[in-house]
Parts: sequence; C-alpha cells; structure tokens
Amino acid sequence: MTISSYAQNFEDIILWRALKHVERGFYLDIGAQDPVIESVSLAFYEQGWRGVHVEPVSFYARKLHKERPDEEVIQAAIGTRRGVIPFWEFPNTGLSTGDSAIAEMHKRQSRKCVSVKVPCMRLSQLLGRYSDREIHWLKIDAEGMERSVIQSWRPSNVRPWIVLVESTKPNSPEVSFADWELLLLKLGYEFVYFDGLNRFYVSLGHPELKATFGPGPNVFDDAVLNLVAGGALTKIIKEETAGLQQKLAARTQDVEQSAQVLQVERANIMTLSEGFAKASSAWEQTSANLAAELAAKNAEIAKREERIGRLEGDVAGLNELMVSKEQTSAALAAELAGLNELMVSKEQTSAALDAELAAKNAKIAKREERIGRLEGDVVQLNQHISKLDGLEGDVVQLNQHISKLDAWRKEATVHEANLRRQLKEATVHEANLRRQLAAVYESTSWRVTAPLRFVSRSARWLAAGSWAWITLKPGSRPRRTARRTIVVLAKRRGLVVAGKVLLAPFPAFRERIQTIIRSHRDYELRLVKSVVTVDFDRADDGAGLELPVNQPDLSAEPEGVRRIYRQLSLARKLNLTRM
Repeated sequence: MTISSYAQNFEDIILWRALKHVERGFYLDIGAQDPVIESVSLAFYEQGWRGVHVEPVSFYARKLHKERPDEEVIQAAIGTRRGVIPFWEFPNTGLSTGDSAIAEMHKRQSRKCVSVKVPCMRLSQLLGRYSDREIHWLKIDAEGMERSVIQSWRPSNVRPWIVLVESTKPNSPEVSFADWELLLLKLGYEFVYFDGLNRFYVSLGHPELKATFGPGPNVFDDAVLNLVAGGALTKIIKEETAGLQQKLAARTQDVEQSAQVLQVERANIMTLSEGFAKASSAWEQTSANLAAELAAKNAEIAKREERIGRLEGDVAGLNELMVSKEQTSAALAAELAGLNELMVSKEQTSAALDAELAAKNAKIAKREERIGRLEGDVVQLNQHISKLDGLEGDVVQLNQHISKLDAWRKEATVHEANLRRQLKEATVHEANLRRQLAAVYESTSWRVTAPLRFVSRSARWLAAGSWAWITLKPGSRPRRTARRTIVVLAKRRGLVVAGKVLLAPFPAFRERIQTIIRSHRDYELRLVKSVVTVDFDRADDGAGLELPVNQPDLSAEPEGVRRIYRQLSLARKLNLTRM
C-alpha cells in the first residue's frame, strides 16, 4: 500500500514500515504543530488511524482543531511542573519552548518572541486517559523539555509500542539524549534506530517490531513524497522546480516572441500577396522564397522546442547525478572513518608490541643475571658435593630415619583425616541440634508455654529451698548457715541452755542440731591432725608445713608458684572458724 510522506525527516515512513499491519491504530503526538506541514501523523490519518495531539501554541492548536475535527487536541505543555507555566512562542517556526535558556538563545538570534502562559500536565495523566486501549506510537518533540516530559511518565503503567524522541539540540546536529535516555530505558524500552534527528525506541513487550528497523527510507517502503507538506527536502525540490519553471518560462517567452514575429511576417506576406497577386512570376518566386523562409523559421522553432526538451532531460540527469555523488561521498566518508579506526588500532597494537618486547628484554636480562648466580651456586654445590661424598653412611641412616618419619607422617595424616571427619560430623550434628533448638525456640508451643515453664521453675526452686530449710540437707546453703550460727552460739553457755529448753519439745530437730555440732567438731579434729608441725617463722617458704598427701607435683613450676600454693594451703588449714 503506497502512502504519502509529510514528515520532516521521513519519520512517518519508518513508523509505517513497523506498524502497517495494524488497522485503524492509535497514536499520541506531543508537539504536533501543523496538521499538514512536516506532520508525522497525517500519513496515518489518511490510512484511517486516529489519535491525540498535544500542542501548547494556540495558533497551531486552532489549525489542528480545524483540519482534524474528529481528533482530540490538547492545548497544553507536558512536564513535571503543575499548573500554569511560562512559555515562549516564536511565530511561524517550530522553535516555541518552555525552556528559558533555549528561549534566550533564540532571542539572541533576533527572532520574534511572544511570552505567554500555558497549562502544564504530567504525561502520566495524559496516558491514564487512554489506559483502556493500545497506543501504537508516541512522539515527543518538546524543544529542550524532553527530560521533563519523560520524568512525568511515572507512575503510569501504559507503554506505547514505539516511542520516538527528538534527540538533537534546536537547529543543531549536536545530540542531546544523554540526560534522558536512561530514564526511558528504565521504563522498559530498547533503542533501535537513529535517523539523524530522532531516536526510535521499541517496548520490551513488542520485540517483534525490532526487525523492521535498520535501513533508512528506501524504494521498498512504497512511499511517495508529498511536496505540499514542506520540510527541508521538499524545500530544495521546490526551489529546483521553481528554477526550472523560470527557465521554461523564459524559453516560452522567447518562443512566443518568435511566434509574434512570425505572425507579423505572415501578415506582411499576406499583404504583399494581396498587393502583388497579379504580379509576374518574379513576384511568385519572391512569395516562394518567403514561404521557404517561413518553413525555415518553423524548423528553427521546432529545434528550439526540441532543445528545451533536451535541457529538461539534462536537468533531471543532473539531479540524479547529484544524488549519486552525495551517496558516493557518504560511502567514501564511511570508508575513510573505517581506515582511520584501523590506523588507530594498528598504532595501539604496535605500542602494545613495543611494550611487550621491552618487557621480554627485561625478563631476558633478569634470566641472564639469574644464570650467572646459578653458575656460582653450581660451583659451590660441587664443592659441597665433594665434601659430602664422605658422608654416604650418614645419608643412609638419614634416609632410614626419613622413611620412619614418612610412615609416622602418613599415620598422622590418616589420624588427622579421621579427626577432621569426626569434627565435620560433630559440626554437622551440632548445626542440626542448633537448628532443632532454634526451631523449638521459634515454635508457637514454646512461646505459649513460657509462662508455664517460669511457674514450674519457680515452684521447683521454692519447693527445693523450703525442703532444704526444713531438713537442713547436707551440703546445702541452709545447712552451712545453720552450722555457722550454731557453732557461734555453742560457744556461749547461756544460749546453749536456753536452746536446750526451747528444743526439748522437738526431739528430732534437737537431734539434727546435735549431729551438726558433732560433725563440725570431728572436722576440726581431722584438720588439726593433718598438720604435724607449723613453723610460723618460715610460713612464707613453707619449710615447716606438712602438706596433704594428695598435693599436686609442682616441682617443674617456678618457685613463686610453689610459694603461693604453700601459702594458700596454710591459709585454708588455719582459717578453721570459716569452715
């Protein structure tokens, strides 16, 4: 299906190549500008598509309303700011912008500027209006505000199939996509094509569209250029056509002047013919000559018309030659760039080889130096070998000893392996137990029964403590406390008599207390008998102290350690009242 291209840089042809299989699709055109001149959407509109135009300039918004009455036109800017924002219009151009720095640049170029206020809405708000349908392509031409437009995309989850963004600075081939492309890629898009002015991105949800991008517009796209749409290329064609038309008009004027001269001459001939109708054959001969001259002039007119046709053909050939030369020039430029890259690569390879050669030379020098040292070592080794020749017997004994050591080492290795295996198994078992214990601690039953365990522990502690105080269990704290108290009280006769009176009604308890007193006296007696003599004058060095039979062997310890041990033993035996 042949389509007419109206876009400035054939953007509509590239989009149509990817989306021509879609019938009556839908698009969003941000920065739509004129409904015909350099319009990206008009080719799709003629194929039955419909969409939404966003244009903040009132002049172009009115034209869009008039030319596209069945489409929605939103007169606003798109960005992160809210409410009404300042906007600078540059009439009859596509340079109107909401970026103050770009506006100042255009003003310095003496361009006419009109400052206005326009509403601003977020892209997420715009996309939210059409979340119930597929958006097949989205164009962003915001004259320096592209980053603000893309930043305002979130939190919307709507993802048009294809997004094209103007990617150069206004009226400049210098690219400007570095500060916003990463934001677009994070939204789920992949870069596929750059036409010198716009960058095209395909949604990750439609990878099948990537294969349609690659070559630029060509004869296989089955598209024709509409000269009404304007644009740089159509401007050149129109200028060349106007020049040819001027030349043709000049040539036509020459032919008309020649025809007027011929008409005048024909009139003169007719006049002469009427005046000299009755003249002699000489006058007839003159008429014949004039007729021949007239035929010659007609032939000259035909030759001029033929020459005009050849000139028109020459003009068409020159146009084709100019296109061919431009293509050849581009190919030569690409080949020159490739040669430059190859030369840089060769230079880098040469530098790397030089560095590698220098490193190898350094290694060779080091190896030669090492060889010299090794030769010296060989001389010394030969001397040592001559000395060691008489030690063969020792070597045999050493080899036997080494064999035994190897056997011991193997046994130790096996033992170490067994220990490591046991340690590993113990570690695994410990980890399993810890996991099981952690699972128990994390379980709901453990947390639920925590109060019961606390009550149980408290009850056991209270019961054990109460029973210890009631029974004065041997080895318990109540028994030790009672023993010390009774020993102190037993040294006071008045208290002993009073105690016997008070304990008379409780013979069992009285018997228990008497047992405690007797056991304490027996202990003191045994402790005194275990010491034969104590020389207090030599207590520091323990010379006159007889230690218990089970004294540890401290003969290998320093004297200070032995002296401290003797002093501690003496203090334990003499401090009888604290036992």
